[in-house]
Amino acid sequence: MFSFTGRGVVAKTTFERGEFLLQYSGSLKSAEEANTLEDVSSSSFRYSFQYKKKELCIDATAEPTSGPTLGRLVNHGDRHEVNCKMKVVEVNNAPTLCLFAIKDILVGQELLYDYGISDLPWKSKVLTKAGSTELEHPSVTVNANVANEEVSNDLNSLTPINSRNKFSSTNAKSSVADAVNPDNRKRWK
Repeated sequence: MFSFTGRGVVAKTTFERGEFLLQYSGSLKSAEEANTLEDVSSSSFRYSFQYKKKELCIDATAEPTSGPTLGRLVNHGDRHEVNCKMKVVEVNNAPTLCLFAIKDILVGQELLYDYGISDLPWKSKVLTKAGSTELEHPSVTVNANVANEEVSNDLNSLTPINSRNKFSSTNAKSSVADAVNPDNRKRWK
């Protein structure tokens, strides 16, 4: 566990700029369904985006027991900290959220991307009992308008490998993640 952010994902191998890192997996929902969920419960594992002029959401609230699991644990980074970017990629005629490296990532570095929200609650200072200010850190729903950008190669040919080989999580269960086989890495430009 990271002291301030909780869980996160750390690289166990190096990645070059443009490499596919992880998939953000969950249930695909319409904007209406996502808004209903917002009213019912709070979650920091929802990612809203636009795809083919539709407002959609990937709800990764449920802790997965198999398949891609680490994408939901990647934390937000400020502009100077980010080393990856979320892209909407079409796979089998459906939108898929994928993280790609935007700079070289070294072993031991935490994966961080910009959630696309200018007013994140934990970035605001709150008055404490002692009269000083400190940063607040509640849960937040991720919302971002991400343009549907193409990846230079076909993502259908990506080969999943065991996540323990490529990434470590400060609190992740053993599972198969969607990190790609080093011989079959895909890039976006």
